[in-house]
Amino acid sequence: MVRDVFVPDPAGLFLPRPKPSSHTRYFNSTISINSLGFRGKEVSREKGNAYRIVALGESTTFGVTMRENDSPWPDLLEQLIRERLRPQRPVEVINAGVSCWDLKANLRRLVAEILPLHPDMIISYHGHNGFGMINGIVPLSNRYVVPFYRRRPVKLLAECEYRLRVMNAVNREQALLAARASTSVSPLQTEYARTYRELIQIAQTNNVKLVLADFSMAVNEHSSQGILDFYRRRYPSVVWLVKENQIHSTIVRQLAQQHPEVRFVDTHPNLDGDHDKFIDLMHFTQAGRQQLAETMFAGIRDLLDGDLAAPMPEDNAAAERVH
Repeated sequence: MVRDVFVPDPAGLFLPRPKPSSHTRYFNSTISINSLGFRGKEVSREKGNAYRIVALGESTTFGVTMRENDSPWPDLLEQLIRERLRPQRPVEVINAGVSCWDLKANLRRLVAEILPLHPDMIISYHGHNGFGMINGIVPLSNRYVVPFYRRRPVKLLAECEYRLRVMNAVNREQALLAARASTSVSPLQTEYARTYRELIQIAQTNNVKLVLADFSMAVNEHSSQGILDFYRRRYPSVVWLVKENQIHSTIVRQLAQQHPEVRFVDTHPNLDGDHDKFIDLMHFTQAGRQQLAETMFAGIRDLLDGDLAAPMPEDNAAAERVH
């Protein structure tokens, strides 16, 4: 079970975190946590001449892998960089995704455990876990409520009654969405935006390149009603989640526009709303993880070309000469 590689947070502030030097099986997939508490192969505390990229995110970055050859998208991104760029120095993509954590929780780990590894680049792929920080725009108390299926002596009558209840609930939900469409609260005034600004400030202060990506889901505003109703069985508030994801996309895109040093990567093309690439509302199949890795690679390739062609920083070069 996946929970076998998670332990309580030592400070008791957040949800369980990856257990260093642990291994488990999830369906036919092997999940390994290295000695530093990141999913994947061992990473030395000493950077040497490696170019380090940290993928910061949620369970969608940690990777809900189920088959023997499945890999999280950070592993696939590292493979793409090595195969297509053939860099002259080692490239490491560290998977710092943590299931159930949001951006605010990950900032704490970033400062305490990731910055000491001297990353050259941080890629943030956050979304669903932090939707609660989009306050003041989406009325959380007025979300869709699943109608109750009431058994009747005649099954056909019960089915008709239930479908009518669903139709009425959907109509109420659409009316609420329309009423909130003219909200005066700016996405950049939300707690989510403030937390992203903190991430940007940390990256600037530590001279780390920062990449902000929007979040992709199996459904979006263009999905058919039939697809929405399918996901509604597991996620009753799916329409509100789509709305929150739209707002989240606006946040990361506008913050990147305000900060030219921040790179924005749009993950939506060929992924968002393509439900065949998801195993549920937000977790990917292997095809989805591959697509995300391809999109990330395309979005940062020019940065990598420049960084990997540049001479090593003097401190790293000196360290290499010593060894």
